Amino acid sequence: MLAQLTAFDVLALVLVVGSIAALCGYAGGAGARLLFAVRVDRVEGALFQLLNRAKGAAGGQAAQVQKQRQSSAEKQAEDLAARLMQQPPLDARRRPRGPRWLTGPSPAPTSADQAEQQAFAEIEREQQEARKGSAS
Repeated sequence: MLAQLTAFDVLALVLVVGSIAALCGYAGGAGARLLFAVRVDRVEGALFQLLNRAKGAAGGQAAQVQKQRQSSAEKQAEDLAARLMQQPPLDARRRPRGPRWLTGPSPAPTSADQAEQQAFAEIEREQQEARKGSAS
């Protein structure tokens, strides 16, 4: 069918389509650009709407996870505080602060305290001997 068309028929077809397009304002003028812009705006709007929904859903899930973490951390802290309140103090040897006549005598030293004091005494002796050796 296209092989039977002559140059005159093609020219007539182009002129008819061109004149109709010119009358409607779509022959490369503002109408064609406007129609394209409207189509692109619709596609962009739909795309941004989908993206915003996806971001909102992801943000909602992240917020839910954050709330769960915070609530679980608060629960753990409350449980730990309750257990600590039920237990006696861990370091009963610790002397209360204040003057001795208000707090009473200090507790008896343990073997770890005695070993620590002995180590400090040895270090002090070595330092004194080193000072005497360097002074002579």
